Amino acid sequence: MNLTSSDISTLLGISQDSLRVTRYRLRKKLNLAAGESLTAFIQGI
Repeated sequence: MNLTSSDISTLLGISQDSLRVTRYRLRKKLNLAAGESLTAFIQGI
């Protein structure tokens, strides 16, 4: 959907820090490398 982090956090009603932690946890569960983009991975599915 190409939304910015601030847009996503506003839509979800959470802080930007909470969004950052959520993305980190998702990367960890998906075993993505540190430099690999979460957005690129999801779009590739």
